Parts: sequence; C-alpha cells; structure tokens
Amino acid sequence: MNDMAYVQIGGNVKTGTSLLSALLDGHPEVVGYPGETGMTGYLFPIISDPLLSLACKVERICRIRFRGHTQPPAPGITWEELERAFCLFCADIANDPFELHRALLCAFYQLADPDALLRARFWVDKSPFAHLFAEEIFGAYPAAKFLQMIRDPKDNYASIASKHQRKRVKTRRKMELSLYRYRVWSAQAFWYAQRNSREFGPDRYMVIRFEDLCQRPREVVPRICEFLGIEETPALYMPTRAGLPYGGNNFEGKSFDGIYAGNVGNWRSRMPEYYGRVMECQRLDLLTGFGYPTDFRPGQRARAARASALDPACAPRQASGDQVLARADL
Repeated sequence: MNDMAYVQIGGNVKTGTSLLSALLDGHPEVVGYPGETGMTGYLFPIISDPLLSLACKVERICRIRFRGHTQPPAPGITWEELERAFCLFCADIANDPFELHRALLCAFYQLADPDALLRARFWVDKSPFAHLFAEEIFGAYPAAKFLQMIRDPKDNYASIASKHQRKRVKTRRKMELSLYRYRVWSAQAFWYAQRNSREFGPDRYMVIRFEDLCQRPREVVPRICEFLGIEETPALYMPTRAGLPYGGNNFEGKSFDGIYAGNVGNWRSRMPEYYGRVMECQRLDLLTGFGYPTDFRPGQRARAARASALDPACAPRQASGDQVLARADL
C-alpha cells in the first residue's frame, strides 16, 4: 500500500465528486473506498483533534460511516463486517488521522479483494470539503494529486434544495436556513480552488468544472488521465461503485444511466429565483474567472443580499457540524 500514489477528490457536496469517483472506480490501476470517506474532509477536524483519544475517534467514525445504512457497502459485505474489520486494524495504529484513513481502506479491501492493494498503482479517496485541508493532505502525501470539483453556485444550491423539497418538511424555512451556509461554502470553494491551484501548482492540483465533466467528458477525461498519469480506458466513461453500475446520488430520487448533464443550468426549474440571486452574491471575479456567467444585475444581487442578511431564517447556526467553516480565509 505504501507504493501507491494518493489521489484526493474534493469539493463541496453536490458538485460532482461522486460522479468523478465513480468514473475512476472501474480503472484497473485504481482502488478506493466505495463512496465518500469524509476522512480528509468534514471528518478531519475530529480525527485530527489531539485532545481526542483514538478510541473516541474510532467510535465517532463507526457511528458516522458504518451505522444506520440500508444498502450494503459492496456486494457480499455487510456494514457490521466492515466495522469489525476497521476496529481490528485500528487496534495496532497510532492516534493519527492518516493512519485512521488508511485503516478504513485496508478494512474494506481485506473483505472485498485482499490482493487489490498489491496490484493497484493509485489510491483514490473522495471526501467533500477536502479542499479546506489540502496543506495537511500534501504534508502527509507529498506526491499526491488533488482533483477539486466546482459547480455553478446556483445549480449547486438547487441540487441541495431539491432534497428539502422532496422531503416536504418545513420546506421554505429549511431551505432558507441552509442558504447562508451554502453561500459561504460556495465562496470558500472558489477561493480555495484559486488559492490551492496557485500554491501547489498545475502538476499537483487540478480544478474540474462539473459542467465540463458532464457535457464534454471526451475532452475532460483525457486531461484527467494525463494529470494522474494513467491510461485512458473505456471504463472511465461508465460510472461504477464497487464494480457495479452507478446511477448517481440525485436528491430527487432519480437514477441515471451513465454521465447525466440534464441538470446543468436547470436551477430555475428546481428552486425560486430569489435563491439564485443570493447564491450569486459572492466574489464575482472568482466566478467569472472560472468561466461562470452572472445572471443578475448588481442591484438585484444587492437586494437579495440585504434580504438574506436581515432574515433571521438565513442567519448562520453554530452547530458541531459547522467546524469546516472555521477554515474560511475569505
């Protein structure tokens, strides 16, 4: 395992990180945990906390990663088996976040295919918000490659909003409570995409637009292959998870056959226009710098920003899950 090159997939939730991970899943030189680990993203503040014991960290990971799921992690493997294997690996490691991360991968492949870690050249991990911890990741894996997904903020939030609308529980208030949070996260993601690209260079850090990957995969996938140093194969155009066809994780309950671009630019049909105006209230130089056009006039954005700032429902909440916001350097 120590001979494998490390590849990190990061980005905000619903920006296409699952699609990118699923496209790399079927490559013969790649191994990776099925789905997201969160270990180098939203779980990193927990597993890197020096005040928490190893036992406490293992319990938190088990509770978040292995419990409460209905679908098995992979064919022939149960969550209970995976949790036991993970705990056994953790019995012999140091209290280190990257040791815990490696233990999760080893536990899965001990059950799925023990020889896979010997055959593979690349270990690919998907962790939302990993772009916030790029310095720590490159510190642990100096030769790592980082793939950050970005997406039009309006489409990004429309995807999030579809979850609230589908569940139909206090829909408007729930959407507005999350609106401020996702606007901040979106602004962070674009800022870090620019900053990390400059800091680590084009040979180590690649930013991929969701729209390009969905609409022009024949152009984007070869660029990814060149960046990673892997051979382009037909499997890279067929999303899979643990070797099985992957239909996506659409919040509206839809399943897709292959790469789906139907929701690119479709935000107006998925949420009120007001939310689009609020999501556009951020660093426009960053948006346009990554090729995203603006849809609203400055006055429209300003009025939406004032309304969202004055509406108590849009005020940020200081919950334990918001630890990643502490990394904002905006």
